[in-house]
Amino acid sequence: MKKISLFLLLVGQIYLVSAQAPTYTQWVDSIFQYVDKNQATTGILYERVMPFANLENFNRTQADTSSATHFMQAYSELYRAAWDTTKRLPSF
Repeated sequence: MKKISLFLLLVGQIYLVSAQAPTYTQWVDSIFQYVDKNQATTGILYERVMPFANLENFNRTQADTSSATHFMQAYSELYRAAWDTTKRLPSF
């Protein structure tokens, strides 16, 4: 019983800590809060997301074709990097 109580207490603490931690996008938004969004003509700031698709180097370091997995990752990153997702890209 003591082990179960300790386990539940530990899980509860982890849940509370993770619930208070901001996401990467929220953290970047807090840094760029004073950036004039009107100057971003595309409405997308790619730095708002972790660049796993590596779009800024895509044509330089890889072939000019993309796999379906890479395309979905890149599309997801661009969708989440948009300031206003309701006007831009449809989600899948």
